[in-house]
Amino acid sequence: AKLRYVRVCTLGIWVCAVGRWADGNTLGAANDLFSTAFGTCIFQEDLPSVFHIPHNGGMQCLFPFALLSGINAFFDVLSLIVVCPECFKSFIVACTTECSGCFFTL
Repeated sequence: AKLRYVRVCTLGIWVCAVGRWADGNTLGAANDLFSTAFGTCIFQEDLPSVFHIPHNGGMQCLFPFALLSGINAFFDVLSLIVVCPECFKSFIVACTTECSGCFFTL
């Protein structure tokens, strides 16, 4: 129950990776897939025994998952600031439909 949020975040990043790949951003999708590979390893005890994965605990993957996810988030925000700098000048401009495209497509 403690790692429920990490499980939801890992699933969300998988969905985002598929969306990035479908949009043509293969490098962004690869970044997301690398971090979610570590996120999936955290829950290796929950995977069915069909995969024949040795179960020696997945908590050692928590730090790399958090580190890669944090780096990806930092660079996503940085690219948002570079692509749409006018959206950060005021809150009123950020609420326009022009900036909604920037915030939801990067």
